[in-house]
Amino acid sequence: MYELRSIIMQSQSIPRVKSLWITIYLSGALLAISLIFILVDPRSLNDISVWVKPIKFNVSFGLHLLTIIWMLSYIDPEVLRRKSSGVIVGAMSIAVALEVSYITLQAARGRPSHFNFETLIERLGYQVVMGVSVLIIVLLTFYIGVLLLRKPKPGVNVGIRWGGAIGLCLGSVLTLVVAGYLSSRSAHWVSGIPSDEGGLPIVGWSRTGGDLRVTHFFATHLMQFLPLVGLLLDKLNRNGRLGTIFIITLITLLSLVSVVIVYLTFIQALRGEALIGL
Repeated sequence: MYELRSIIMQSQSIPRVKSLWITIYLSGALLAISLIFILVDPRSLNDISVWVKPIKFNVSFGLHLLTIIWMLSYIDPEVLRRKSSGVIVGAMSIAVALEVSYITLQAARGRPSHFNFETLIERLGYQVVMGVSVLIIVLLTFYIGVLLLRKPKPGVNVGIRWGGAIGLCLGSVLTLVVAGYLSSRSAHWVSGIPSDEGGLPIVGWSRTGGDLRVTHFFATHLMQFLPLVGLLLDKLNRNGRLGTIFIITLITLLSLVSVVIVYLTFIQALRGEALIGL
């Protein structure tokens, strides 16, 4: 937590992050609006409040952009000062802004944002606005992971460099695969009751059948999990007692275990089995 607070406080010195902060503020404002309306608006979708989805997505995308700012702080500032880096960060900011704005707008209208092909506008919103935005976010996240591995600023420890790079790159690839499969379907449920009511606390995953959001969660949040593992290992390695090879090996093994978890939860969902049933 101290590391994250430090990065946030010093983020103004990181080149190209202003647009990311603007989008985080937007997401925070939309989150606040959603939290207010969930208390007073009785409307529902899939048997839960229409405002649950924008709350989850604004939190998730806000966390993602904070992660990106955190990882940018370990990249060579000279690389970030290039015009191409500004384009990359700006494009990600716009893509996230479009994503959270559309999801919140659809909630305000009482309409689904995902798997909605009912009107031309909503089909374009789901397939083009959201689809292209997610693709941009994932691809640019992958590229930032590559930059962290290849162009770290001097003195970056091996744990955060390796964990951050693999977390962003592997998380992006797995998210692209899982989200791509999800977009080819008409819902996130597989078997069970097609309702979000009575799902697992906080996450809302189905307890009566398969739910592909489980796999999506594990794939996407590798982008936070592996950098945090790397940070922890660096803290434990202050006196060099762990060793570079050990740190790289452990992060690599955890990456492989994570891929297995994503695969197993994917197969479980396709079989129509809940992660935790009733």
